[in-house]
Amino acid sequence: MRILQITDLHIGGVHEDTFGIDVRKNFNTILDKARSSAPDHIVITGDLCYESGNKDVYNWIHAKLESLNIPYSIIAGNHDNSSMMAEVFGLNNLMQEESLYYNLQFEGHKVLYLDTSSDVLPNDQLQWLKAELSKGEGRVVIFMHHPPAQVGVPFMDDNYPLKNYEEVQKILLESDREIHVFCGHYHIEKTLKIDNLNIHITPSTFFQLDQQSESFKVDHHKIAYRELDWSSSGFDTHVHYFQGHNLKKVI
Repeated sequence: MRILQITDLHIGGVHEDTFGIDVRKNFNTILDKARSSAPDHIVITGDLCYESGNKDVYNWIHAKLESLNIPYSIIAGNHDNSSMMAEVFGLNNLMQEESLYYNLQFEGHKVLYLDTSSDVLPNDQLQWLKAELSKGEGRVVIFMHHPPAQVGVPFMDDNYPLKNYEEVQKILLESDREIHVFCGHYHIEKTLKIDNLNIHITPSTFFQLDQQSESFKVDHHKIAYRELDWSSSGFDTHVHYFQGHNLKKVI
């Protein structure tokens, strides 16, 4: 099975300034590449909106994804409104305690989706995650917006981490199963391994951050998605980069 992960779209309103970047054209480029790749499934891992949840933006993204005719799933990021997103995407039945979290079956494999839109993983989800990890055996795949760790990127680690990452990480490390977390949020490409926990951070379709800077600093404007090839023997995952688009200045 082949899955494409797309994250951190940061789509603004029609006339909203999005840091001088044509985020809608970036997203269209990524979707064109996804269509050509013909994956089995697409996962959008949060920050669909530029700054905060916007129903018009969700409607625009929903129409674009529906036009692909490729199965997809979504979760919320810290710039999203989970309830609004669930309403637009027809996922109200998956809402629990104001959060959008759930599991799906991919060819017999359970995949968990978490909601960290409040910058924490709330207690109800912590308990749900612990219960889900106790069921069955073998590899576990989790999609969430924030990485459940400090990842060595000073600006993001210091200012915008998952606030209860230590609590989440403890639950994951206590499991005797191999766990793969696919996330975004940091606008970088990086993979971390902590015992049984593998964290795959996927670049944004907006811009990528400098991984060494202690202050906000853009590294480059290439955009990307992650491809995940999942077989009975294991994972093969890699990131594909493409040229991003700046807004044209009118003189």
